[in-house]
Amino acid sequence: YAIEARTGKWRWQYDREAPDSFTIRGYPPPLVVGNRVFVGFSDGYLACLSAASGDVSWARSLAGDATRFMDVDSQPLFYRDTLYVSAYATGVYALDPKDGSTKWRFDVEGATSVRARGSRLYFTATKSGLHALDLGGRLLWRQALAEGGELSAPTMLGGYVMVSSAHGGTYVADARSGH
Repeated sequence: YAIEARTGKWRWQYDREAPDSFTIRGYPPPLVVGNRVFVGFSDGYLACLSAASGDVSWARSLAGDATRFMDVDSQPLFYRDTLYVSAYATGVYALDPKDGSTKWRFDVEGATSVRARGSRLYFTATKSGLHALDLGGRLLWRQALAEGGELSAPTMLGGYVMVSSAHGGTYVADARSGH
């Protein structure tokens, strides 16, 4: 929904039907960049909408062949002219924000929102832990957090990456080395 902040007046809305398949049904916050709104949905689609009218610039599926947990339920990240987003079943994507075309994909299940610092991207994945990628999508390091259960999206603090977990508390790793 787009609502005028000053008056509360309804401007436009964009709807997607929820799939019949098993999904997480997360509701990520939209990302506004200039006159574009990027938002993910439980059917595995990421859409780019006009901020003024809600018209669709492009919409594309990131679900791949997934039949369950296909959600795009993390807020996209716009960093250095690239759109980064995760889809639960298929991984982390670097997309061209103009048309949604894929620059690269890192295949991992259960990825959370992507964070960026310098020339690195950070995210967690439920079964495989905390990850650091370079901006080309190559794995720099991974810190397994198998005992942690569900993991939060990473938080950057100085030269560290912090992650909370359902069972293991809070983990702090050196952002450069992963230790």
